[in-house]
Amino acid sequence: MKKLIPVIIFLLILGCEDKKDEGAASTAPDLTGTYKLNKDSWNCDGAEDVIYVTIEQQGSNSIKVNVWDYYGDACDDGTDCYWSEKYTGNAEGNGYKIRDTGGTIIIEANGDGIKATINEDGQSNIENYDRESSDIKTYAPVCS
Repeated sequence: MKKLIPVIIFLLILGCEDKKDEGAASTAPDLTGTYKLNKDSWNCDGAEDVIYVTIEQQGSNSIKVNVWDYYGDACDDGTDCYWSEKYTGNAEGNGYKIRDTGGTIIIEANGDGIKATINEDGQSNIENYDRESSDIKTYAPVCS
């Protein structure tokens, strides 16, 4: 009996350990689709700023994001092309977090669209995007 007491204590301790969250399912939704910057988020003295964001789900815990900024709009007043930049985001809570050299971007569902919270150099900016399509679109020509 004395030999069983240490085994029983060990099993009790083992059974009472906190469970790790490794492999836990994400609560972040599937945001796959194409979104356009909402007019209320134009940050260009009222001039039209055409920006599209495409999101493609990469498994249950990450997304591939492509930003398409049209340089020929009234805001950028540039050439007739789309500047494109790609990011990867990882599930965190109810959204996805993108880490970039300048800061972080949190992308969350916002009704039928998305909300992007951009934290850069101690500043925070929120941009809202409306769903354009559940398809992942591409835009051309791409600026060189």
